[in-house]
Amino acid sequence: MVVIHCGMLNEGHNALNEKNWQIFPIKNYENIPYDKTDIIVLDEVQRIDEGQLNFIFEKMKENKICGIFSYDPLQTMNAKEKNSNSIELIKDYVIKEYKIKGRIRANKEIYFFVDNLFDKSHKHMEMNYENVYLTKFKTYKDTETFLKYLKRQGWNFINYTPSIYRDSIFTRLNSVSLGNSHQVIGQEFEKVAVIIDAKFNYIGDRLDAGIWDSGNYGAQMLYQAITRAKTSLFVIIINNDILFDQCMDIINNYKNDV
Repeated sequence: MVVIHCGMLNEGHNALNEKNWQIFPIKNYENIPYDKTDIIVLDEVQRIDEGQLNFIFEKMKENKICGIFSYDPLQTMNAKEKNSNSIELIKDYVIKEYKIKGRIRANKEIYFFVDNLFDKSHKHMEMNYENVYLTKFKTYKDTETFLKYLKRQGWNFINYTPSIYRDSIFTRLNSVSLGNSHQVIGQEFEKVAVIIDAKFNYIGDRLDAGIWDSGNYGAQMLYQAITRAKTSLFVIIINNDILFDQCMDIINNYKNDV
């Protein structure tokens, strides 16, 4: 069996490879021993390039390889991934399709908090958010100091993926982060911290932050980071009273609306 991860390999992947697993990053898709495998598990398929996918399909047909494809259409972070036809190609290829709904990684309260944060119309009344923490700062400098404190307390701050062409505040925050949105794909952590700055607002009921210098959607990078949390979530708001008030409304369970 071969596993192809449509992203960068992390420490967990490398540890499994040391135990004789065969896990490959998608960038090595041409060098996989297709003629020596009977099953391919393709993970995070929503990120794959159509050309890469068609190449893998041909190798699977040629070598009579069975395939298992895992994907989440909501976990796309840029226009290329969002506009890709890869998922439609897979649906035409597979024999059976199974859908997993609801919370898989996070506990119930984090799942509902994230669901409501990204869509204000999804209100979950009387939820106890005892493992969701919230604070706000006016500047990135104060935020960076606080993130250093959280790191000493065992929290994992997940940064936004910065542009490779120009420096930004997120480049500086790399020194206190576990990794960025792309580097944590497929991973999960007990205690996760994220930041939401002034770029975020609501268009209708949906959270939005536009396209950033890195070419990625801000809201989708946040979604990727925030859904890594298993047990506890710390949301740090920077100079954005609208989002702070929305998070407070969620934590207070919309009691004024009941």
